Amino acid sequence: NYSLAAIAFDEDAHVLLSPTAVTDVDDYGTDFNPLSGHGGRTNIGAALELAERIAGEFFVAAAKDSVPASAVVILM
Repeated sequence: NYSLAAIAFDEDAHVLLSPTAVTDVDDYGTDFNPLSGHGGRTNIGAALELAERIAGEFFVAAAKDSVPASAVVILM
């Protein structure tokens, strides 16, 4: 079972997709184009902080259900 989350960042970071089961990801409902609506500085720190927060919340939810969980952050 895999879940995906996506964060977009430039000067700010925001969640494009909250942790969602791969089978439930709507390819057409979210604009995943990295060039769409972005510009300015590259604030990697803000993106990594947001990724840490999302992963932490994911781990808490998994622990409540006694489900083993891990996270992989891919920075592009």
